[in-house]
Amino acid sequence: MSKTLGYMEEKVDNKGKRFYNLEINLPFAPKMEFYVAENIKKNSPEAKDSAPDYLVYYARNQVGAAWKRNSRKGSQEYLSLEIVAPLHQQGKLNFACFTDREREGFYNVSYSEPIERKTTTTEEDFPY
Repeated sequence: MSKTLGYMEEKVDNKGKRFYNLEINLPFAPKMEFYVAENIKKNSPEAKDSAPDYLVYYARNQVGAAWKRNSRKGSQEYLSLEIVAPLHQQGKLNFACFTDREREGFYNVSYSEPIERKTTTTEEDFPY
């Protein structure tokens, strides 16, 4: 199930640096606001190929990252965003940020539960 739970808006700080204001409204939780900035170390020689394109901050603390991705059909670019959430079952929340077609500089933020992979279980897997 996928649901739009927020938005991300492009802004410019007083020094002219571009960033995004990310607002997420999870059900039964207070609204959360994050700061998303370009990862300036992405293209450095010591950076891994899997380094994120953007870093996500809450106040001054890095709490996540975002990667540029293309849809399976390759027709649409979006951001795959991950935020650390220790109280969540998987320890993180995953979002997809798609460009808003009606408002320039805006992204719609959607969340969907990870797809569970079927595994075979045995009686030994259950402690009771």
